[in-house]
Amino acid sequence: MIKDTQRRMELEQRNRKWRSRGKEKEDKIDWIERLFNKPISNFREYCTTFIFIPYFINIRGLSHSETKRLTMDWLSRCNSLSRLHFDAKWKVNYQVNRVEGYKNTSCFRLEERNKPLYLLLKKEGII
Repeated sequence: MIKDTQRRMELEQRNRKWRSRGKEKEDKIDWIERLFNKPISNFREYCTTFIFIPYFINIRGLSHSETKRLTMDWLSRCNSLSRLHFDAKWKVNYQVNRVEGYKNTSCFRLEERNKPLYLLLKKEGII
């Protein structure tokens, strides 16, 4: 337990150093911000793993705890549309501790890797 806490603190400190290099303002990606403001009934696990967590930590520079809070908030709103079919708390905790340096999915990469999600977001006016 203590080793986990120490490891998490070291990772957060390393992430803060990496994120702060050359950044004077908070970066935002419009389509991801729009997606965050709109709950969806499918592809929530994919969005959590490949879009939100990498975006919040590596682009926006948020802490692990703030990333967890925001992601769980979005998943909760999605759950009100359609029940989640995965353990959200476990998934978010797992991904937050493994995301360092991972770039989030761009619109172009999303279209290649997950065409159905891309088409849904396009239909919803998010992309």
